[in-house]
Amino acid sequence: MKSLTKIGILVFSLFIGLSINAQEQKRKGNQMQNITEAQLLLLEQQRELVKTNREAFRATFTDEQLAILENAELTKEERKAALQASFTQEQLAMLEANRAAVQELKEQFRATLTDEQKQQLRMRSRMKNKAQQGNELKESVKKQRRSNRNNRSGGNGNRNGGS
Repeated sequence: MKSLTKIGILVFSLFIGLSINAQEQKRKGNQMQNITEAQLLLLEQQRELVKTNREAFRATFTDEQLAILENAELTKEERKAALQASFTQEQLAMLEANRAAVQELKEQFRATLTDEQKQQLRMRSRMKNKAQQGNELKESVKKQRRSNRNNRSGGNGNRNGGS
């Protein structure tokens, strides 16, 4: 009986170890391989620039703009449209300057990429697009099913159409 318990524990430990290893390999597969220190530094600079720009931009928000952000009655799209409509010329100029600075860092990063790294980026981009298309298809199917369900139950509640 003790040997059976030991074997069970060994198999369970092996299973857990393999699943953890597989998750780690999947996570590593999502990251770009063979990145140099200079490239990592450029990526970190880009992240920091985006973070500081976002904080500086949010600091310019008026009370009205903050109220728009906190309005739970609006959908995400409505909130975004209302906020963009309320931007001042200075805020729009700040956004454009932030975009230009990030674009410049991206170009610097792209200039350092090897052909192999460019290929990896293309593959990641394709995989993301495929996943996104799959998610969009899934969402449209869900919407269609909801619509069909609502249409069927919208009448007298009898799905068979009889009396």
